[in-house]
Amino acid sequence: MRIEEDRRLSPMVVTNAISLNMVPPSYTDGGIIFRRIGLAEAQRLVREAGQVVSAIGHADTARLVGQQLGVELPADRRNVLLGDELTLVAQYVGPRLPEGATELPQGARIEYFVVRLASGEELAGRGDMVFFPMRSRD
Repeated sequence: MRIEEDRRLSPMVVTNAISLNMVPPSYTDGGIIFRRIGLAEAQRLVREAGQVVSAIGHADTARLVGQQLGVELPADRRNVLLGDELTLVAQYVGPRLPEGATELPQGARIEYFVVRLASGEELAGRGDMVFFPMRSRD
């Protein structure tokens, strides 16, 4: 499967990091939900998305994540704003990845998370997911 660059549809974004810079400035009442998922679910989500965009800035990490997910992920240091599209975070855990790596070093792994914005109402009473509530100070 090759990544589509067409942005007319809401693509799934695959990234290996998340930052508060990804939260739109207009988003003032809600939070970020992180849901840990397994590799099989991550692969299924990628297959079902149809359109996948890489936001992984390191070529070797992009290649290894792409191998696991069954999709070509070119390195791309694009800026990402969380929104309606599904964001998949592939978190590399392990020693520094050697230059030109084609497989994970011994003891290393990639953990997958689905990340999205959620309203304050949606977050009320949620104990099954990790989230970071944000409130406007105005």
